[in-house]
Formats: sequence, structure tokens, C-alpha cells
Amino acid sequence: MMKSIYKKIQIIFLFSLVAISILSITFVSASNIMSVEADIIVPPQVVSIQVPDQVYLGNITIGSQTETYRVQVKMNNTGNTNITITPRLVNPNNLIFQNLFFFRILEDTPVKIGDWSLPITKPASIGGVKEGSFYMKLDLADYPGTITSSMLNYKTDVEFIAVAQ
Repeated sequence: MMKSIYKKIQIIFLFSLVAISILSITFVSASNIMSVEADIIVPPQVVSIQVPDQVYLGNITIGSQTETYRVQVKMNNTGNTNITITPRLVNPNNLIFQNLFFFRILEDTPVKIGDWSLPITKPASIGGVKEGSFYMKLDLADYPGTITSSMLNYKTDVEFIAVAQ
């Protein structure tokens, strides 16, 4: 009889161990695995810039000076890609402003409008702004015409064309 109780205890103990092991394996398995999900979005390429409304280049006094001061202009890349900007005269027949020159830093050799471009990298984050800057001046040293009277507030429009790199 003692043997039979001892045997029943062993069977119950063994059955309990097996049941606990099965439950532990099931429980551990369920908590070791996690489903991970993400949406991978590739935003459309956006080319966008901000330019100043107006820049004043200063005075040129015919007979004593041929160029204006070098004026720094700041421009922003507000898109999401690296860009190259190229200025062009809206009225390409304006003989005076065909002598508008651009350069990235003061030490650069000035380059005539139409032949100059500036790369600006994309902003660090979507919706951000990356500033670029350059210098410009008006130089009439090689102006082919003759200016016989003052032209105060003489203006033209410059369009900045931005393209993705």
C-alpha cells in the first residue's frame, strides 16, 4: 500500500513537472516573439526655394567707377533634395543688367549672369530650411553702350531656376 501511494505521488509529481514544463515553454514562446511593422514612405522629390524680393546694388558713377559693391544675397532651399540654382534675366535684352555678375565667395572670380550656378544641399530634415548665399555686383566696365543721363531706381527682374541635382 505504501508502494502504491509512493507510486501515485511519483506519477502526480512527474505529471506536474511535465505540465509545468509544457506551460512554461508555451508561455516563454509567446513572450519571446513580437510582430514589428512599419510603413516605409518615399516622399516625392520637392524642389523649392525662397529668394529675397529685392536687392539694392548701390550706385555707379559714370566716369569714376564701373561697378557696384559686392552685395551678399541669401537664398533658402526649402525642398527635400539637393539643388542647383541658376539666375537668368527675365528680360535677356537688358544690356545694362547683362553685366550682372555672381560669385559664391568674395575671393571667387565673378561670373556673368547666365553662366553661373550655385549648388545648395537639402535641409537636414523634411520641412527644414538650408541656407545658401552668394555675392552679386553690377559691373559696367565692358558695357558696349553710352549712358548720357542718370537712371535712378533702374530695375530688372532676375529669375532663379532651381533644379534637382
